[in-house]
Amino acid sequence: MSAMSPSEKNEPKSSPYRVILHGRLSDPTQKIRECSAILDHWDVFTENREDRILDEHLSTAMIGSAYTQSSPPLTVRQLFGLWRNGHGIHTRFYDETGEPVPGPLYMVGMGGSVLSGAFVFWGVVPSQELIVVSNISPEPGRCKVPSNSILYAKAAKGE
Repeated sequence: MSAMSPSEKNEPKSSPYRVILHGRLSDPTQKIRECSAILDHWDVFTENREDRILDEHLSTAMIGSAYTQSSPPLTVRQLFGLWRNGHGIHTRFYDETGEPVPGPLYMVGMGGSVLSGAFVFWGVVPSQELIVVSNISPEPGRCKVPSNSILYAKAAKGE
């Protein structure tokens, strides 16, 4: 096995799905890997609700902040439950050029600073087999890290 060049170490692992990355982001490889797995198993959301993948935790299915406690990571079942109840689904996202595109975008997780308002979120657009990792809010207004963190924490507790 040959050593990787510095530029290869900083590039995210490839995905069979199109990936949109916005902003200066820390290594998105795990986010892309887990979002790819969600798209790989989208039929579990729409049809087969008894697959074993539903009980797997997704390390990136969480809301975190530098100033507040992060939510626990969700299982695929908990994340799908949020979406089935209409939570974490945005009506738009931004393409590679920054132009708004009608959604729906299913949010997997987000992180941010409640003080500065800086944030990043990640999710999937199943209709386009697309993964989005972005620092551009999919909804007008500022990112709501605290309220989403509470929502994810309640989902993890089964509430």
